[in-house]
Amino acid sequence: ALLIGALPPLRPGARVLDYACGSGVIGAGAAAFAPGIVLELLDNDSVALEAARENVPGAHLHLGAALAVVGGARYDAILSNPPLHEGFVENHAQLEQLIADAPAHLQPGGILKIVVQRRVPLDRLLSQHFATVTTPAENGRYRVWRAATT
Repeated sequence: ALLIGALPPLRPGARVLDYACGSGVIGAGAAAFAPGIVLELLDNDSVALEAARENVPGAHLHLGAALAVVGGARYDAILSNPPLHEGFVENHAQLEQLIADAPAHLQPGGILKIVVQRRVPLDRLLSQHFATVTTPAENGRYRVWRAATT
């Protein structure tokens, strides 16, 4: 809900990717917030993608753990609540890969929006790959990061 509330206006036809979509909660929220977007969902869990297929009808699905699975696709927005754990071990590798790869998959003026626990420091990492980094929303536990190449 925090990430959806911090979404920018998305025009009909805007291409949006929900990265590490799980059951599709963020994608479904984005579709409700901005009717007419072209929505794609990516996750490395086939069971989660099946749930997302039911929760977000009409979305295009990608099975994989990295942006490489979408080929050369470019998006107006990439949205994510990325996984920070593998089992019980904290692991930021997928988050770091998303941040490094996202600029090549964004249209000019496109944005990356990530929601993570507030304790996860992303300002330095995002600033290495994006021209503009802000935190448009947060609560006691989570923070939304917005990164743009321009």
